[in-house]
Amino acid sequence: MSVITERAKKTSVVESGDIMRLCAGRRNGFINPYSYYVSKALSPEVVPDNVFPDGIALVILLRFLGIKANRWSFDMTSMAPVVFEYARANEQRVGFIGGSEVELNQFSSKVVQEYPGTIVSMAECGFGKTVDDYLEALKASKPDIVIIGMGAPLQDEVMAELYKYYPATYFTCGGFITQSSKGLNYYPLWVDKLNIRFLYRAFKESHYRKRLLLYPYACMLFFKDSLLGGRS
Repeated sequence: MSVITERAKKTSVVESGDIMRLCAGRRNGFINPYSYYVSKALSPEVVPDNVFPDGIALVILLRFLGIKANRWSFDMTSMAPVVFEYARANEQRVGFIGGSEVELNQFSSKVVQEYPGTIVSMAECGFGKTVDDYLEALKASKPDIVIIGMGAPLQDEVMAELYKYYPATYFTCGGFITQSSKGLNYYPLWVDKLNIRFLYRAFKESHYRKRLLLYPYACMLFFKDSLLGGRS
């Protein structure tokens, strides 16, 4: 199996009560067919320590491969509430990287409103800055948990570089910061219950509709690499 599949296999069955114990002090990322396609060439050193199946398509593929898998996504229907509640309860400082300045400010305010007492020590937009800029901000604000939303594979590459010089608990989150800037609960309850989040995103986001065109090929590629062994 590929490095990504092997790491996804180890994390796919974890329960919510064990999430932070598994993730603490590590680089935590998420994989769906599209992000697998664009991240396939990443070196094993850049692939996150923990890779979680993000979306029902990957869960189905992993189950077809005989791997008992559960969906874990960094949004309010899955892992984000676990992380935010842990940060609040344990007085862990949180740092955000991603989105525009406006989106980031709106998002940070909504997290604090939803989880009173959360310490947001850093909020850096995802545009026009270098890894050195982020590293300087990390060292100044000293977050315990860092959440990066820059899209794959850039967010994984940035996370790997930052972790070398500022080890903490890291999570990538894709478009979560942008999606949640107008409200943390992006998906209506009925959409989440029916497991049709991908259709809702396709309806709402034009760039996501374009990504879906790659899904059949990406799924075949993931399946082939998982059976035969791919580079990542």
